[in-house]
Amino acid sequence: MQKIIENPGREIYARGETKKKILELINQGTATSTKLSKKMNRRLVTINHFLRKLEDEEKIKRGSLKREGIIWSLKND
Repeated sequence: MQKIIENPGREIYARGETKKKILELINQGTATSTKLSKKMNRRLVTINHFLRKLEDEEKIKRGSLKREGIIWSLKND
């Protein structure tokens, strides 16, 4: 029980932590959804959902399509 109290688990989707973490990782160079999924320990479908949301908000943009997948980058205004 003490372990559960000390470790509340991973961040919650609704609070925006997932979007924030994706932006941080893209800024650091982790740029494909597969790499993001592995780094964040989230399902690929979840990462793709948030990537689409961030793209709609014009915070990120799609780059080239490589064998590894779409290369994402931060959108510079």
